[in-house]
Amino acid sequence: MRRRIARLLAAATLLAPLGCTSAAAPPTAAPKVPASAAAPAGAASDQAAGPPARVPLNMPYAGRGVAGLAHYLALEDGLYAKRGLEVTSPNIGNPPTLVAAILSGEAPIASAALEPVITAAASGAEVVMIASNLNGIAMSVIAQPSIRTSQELRGKRLGVTAYSSPTHTGAVLYLRSLGLDPQRDVAVTPIGGMPEIRGALESGALDAATITPPLSYALVRAGFTELADLSKGELKYQQGSIATTRGYLRQQPDIVRRVLNAYTEAYRVILTDKAAAQRVLAKWVEVTEPADLDKTYELAVRGFGGGPVVEPDAVQTTIDLLAESTPAVRGLRAEQIIDNRLANELAAQYGFPTR
Repeated sequence: MRRRIARLLAAATLLAPLGCTSAAAPPTAAPKVPASAAAPAGAASDQAAGPPARVPLNMPYAGRGVAGLAHYLALEDGLYAKRGLEVTSPNIGNPPTLVAAILSGEAPIASAALEPVITAAASGAEVVMIASNLNGIAMSVIAQPSIRTSQELRGKRLGVTAYSSPTHTGAVLYLRSLGLDPQRDVAVTPIGGMPEIRGALESGALDAATITPPLSYALVRAGFTELADLSKGELKYQQGSIATTRGYLRQQPDIVRRVLNAYTEAYRVILTDKAAAQRVLAKWVEVTEPADLDKTYELAVRGFGGGPVVEPDAVQTTIDLLAESTPAVRGLRAEQIIDNRLANELAAQYGFPTR
């Protein structure tokens, strides 16, 4: 074990330093789901074929949040196991270490943020995105009680977990949508994990921050101002992906197919079984207040409703932002680091859109 950790840490140092994240009323109508999502084509034939051979698979994830819900549900409810996959899934919060595990084969498939995957690919790694996590941004912009409008952020400090992290990307996209320059008009400041951001807000060291649920809900109840729920906006972003290497995809297509089959079924469960989704959110994301569970479930429905296929435009948004500070990323196109072949096949099987 010590040797394995040493190898991962050594490989991680070859990657660009990247930040990482820490780990109301119910809806009046049922969420919209794809017409065929309740009865995917081919499900009966999969069962008739008999149980597949058991395969151990190390499939880590990067931090806990709503964006990882499909993966958590596939683990918690045995969707991977149903397809013969004995999945272990450690939480690797350091992005370079997680990507190094993918590249070394220690963890040939992982649920990872876009930013470190893009940076590794731009450096020549053969990493590739094969499915999406949540589409959109599962966070809010929370400000001091004295700040009531977004334009009051001018000249203020807005906290994020780290540069080149989802919270940083969300902050930059939000500020630019308001016509504010995140370098000149607002001091976007890396603070650390969500506990550190909360402490900085409560002490007054920060004027605002991009905050993930359920902490965002707790701060609003405490009197802080929610300037924007970014999950409800039109910002083009994809919060995470299922990533592997092109070599593993070529050599182990059956295992990858099993993973994505289970993962796509989890998308369907999120949209059609509110109780199951909320049970997993309560355990894995620690959303416990009933009203917060309802709000988080509504967010999940918005984020997972489009299915598991990677959206190139959303990935390109992140590439373009990273290119502003990382020269190696410049010129990279989303299509170079996406392989949607299996995701499209399974999306069609479960009634989700293909691209």
